[in-house]
Amino acid sequence: MKTLKIYLISIVLLVNCGFSYSQNWPVILGDNHHLLSYGITEDYDNGLLISSYLLLNSTTTKQGMLIKTDINGNTLWQKSFGTGDYPFDLWKVSKSEDNGTILCGSTAKYDNGHYDPFFVKLNPCNKVVWCTVLHSELGSGDDYGRGIIELADGSYIGMIKYYGYQIQTIRISLIKLNPYGEPVWIQHLAQEDSTVYNEEGYDLILTSDSNYMVAGHRNGPQPYFIMCDSTGKEEWTLSWNDNDIAWGSIDEAIEKDSGIFYASGGGKGYTFQTNPFFLKFDKNGNELYHKILIGDTVKGSGAGPMEVIDDTTLAIGVQWRVDPIPT
Repeated sequence: MKTLKIYLISIVLLVNCGFSYSQNWPVILGDNHHLLSYGITEDYDNGLLISSYLLLNSTTTKQGMLIKTDINGNTLWQKSFGTGDYPFDLWKVSKSEDNGTILCGSTAKYDNGHYDPFFVKLNPCNKVVWCTVLHSELGSGDDYGRGIIELADGSYIGMIKYYGYQIQTIRISLIKLNPYGEPVWIQHLAQEDSTVYNEEGYDLILTSDSNYMVAGHRNGPQPYFIMCDSTGKEEWTLSWNDNDIAWGSIDEAIEKDSGIFYASGGGKGYTFQTNPFFLKFDKNGNELYHKILIGDTVKGSGAGPMEVIDDTTLAIGVQWRVDPIPT
């Protein structure tokens, strides 16, 4: 019997090993729809949750789509948001402490075809717990939800792109939501420096000392960071001014060690030539280091996703082109 047991266990191990080496990557998701994704997070079972949206045409979104995969990238289920009768998109996705899901995006359901930002909480069974749509009282305009993070007390901080008609002056805002999704306060950022214009926020992170950092660009564009305290008040801003990084925008920022930050960026589709890069700075906004990731033969490029591999290694996703626009 002992020999039989060992033999059976060996068969199970061999079968499992066979499966683990038979996966093919990359995996194509979306059933051949025109689908875009700007958010991804790991789920409780090591599978993935991917926030995305369907395109009705080249400029108009149709429906939001949350896709769940297993660890091998196989689709387990997908959940649609919106009816398809009005533009709707999902942007960022993350997990909550109670194993639910929090998402942000924008919907044109309530504002005569214009986008309003929204934030939504799902329970572990993917049922909507609450959904908050911020219809601006300042007038109709396209406003977007572009970030959402959960705080230790169960409340949330969201990031809003634009606000009503004041898109030239109010372009990045933070909103605090209580555990039930009800707005507590809104702070409009980059309002004190008259030299800042065309600012955009692309990433929002919670720091190790419970502050909030926005990463994106300003002006030309130029890499731009805003550090805020727990009330959303600005503590400092950083406009990267090294000659090697004269142009570019930040896609993602991470805190690798306590108080040490890395950020990745590049051209984000602009017509000028720029190289993908990553930056390093401290919690006080002091520049520490930068590196260009691809040589000067590229005609336009950028860097996006970042992940810490170990104490000395970062993984960074990069895209580039070798021909000028419109290629």
